[in-house]
Amino acid sequence: VLQSISLDKTKPLASVRAFNAYIQATAVNRETGDLVAGGTANIYGSRIPGSDPSQKLKTYQDDPTTLVRAFRAIDGSITHTYPGPGGSVQGVSVSGDGRYVAASKARRLVSSPGYVLLWDAHSGQLLSAKDCGNSNVGDVAFDPNDMQLAYAIENKIYISKLPR
Repeated sequence: VLQSISLDKTKPLASVRAFNAYIQATAVNRETGDLVAGGTANIYGSRIPGSDPSQKLKTYQDDPTTLVRAFRAIDGSITHTYPGPGGSVQGVSVSGDGRYVAASKARRLVSSPGYVLLWDAHSGQLLSAKDCGNSNVGDVAFDPNDMQLAYAIENKIYISKLPR
């Protein structure tokens, strides 16, 4: 559950079930005030308490290609869905000027690649998808001047210039 809380009143402003499974990473778009969250593509099963043990588990899964979403902090409504290749989100970042959203995604299967993704924050258009192969991908971060994106792959940190 993604919740926004008024610090002066210490009560929830909005509460929304952002993903069916877990929220893996969050960031705030300082320009719009939106909460940007990344989820996991894992499937979870649950059984209703007291139900027949032979009954099939109810499964919960999100579309693994839409696991980065922006939500209004006031009411929890979705403002953007950022599409891309599937996989669980490892990290999410929003540029200081609110222009870009970046995320790192890893697939759980050995034969599936990880990705570093960059979107236009306003249109949701995917600007870049770096295929990281079977390497482990870590977090992503923008530099203070919003000129570069840093991301971790295995035991190295890479820095790429942003489009202008």
